[in-house]
Amino acid sequence: MTLALGLSAAVVWEFFEWAANAYFTEEIHVGYNDTMADLAVGGLGALLAGVALVGWKSARTGRPVERLQAPTG
Repeated sequence: MTLALGLSAAVVWEFFEWAANAYFTEEIHVGYNDTMADLAVGGLGALLAGVALVGWKSARTGRPVERLQAPTG
């Protein structure tokens, strides 16, 4: 869930960068490499945040975090 939220935020940021470049100033240097790097770093940060949250919750409760089970039937 944290990874999905982080990647979604990174995509929204990229739309903001594109709009700023297109409508306000061309001094913002955006391109394919910049976009991919921003998305990769955002995704990695979100993944690390998710792992940290699981570790924090485990340490706080003193037991492993339970996995959610998909509904059956």
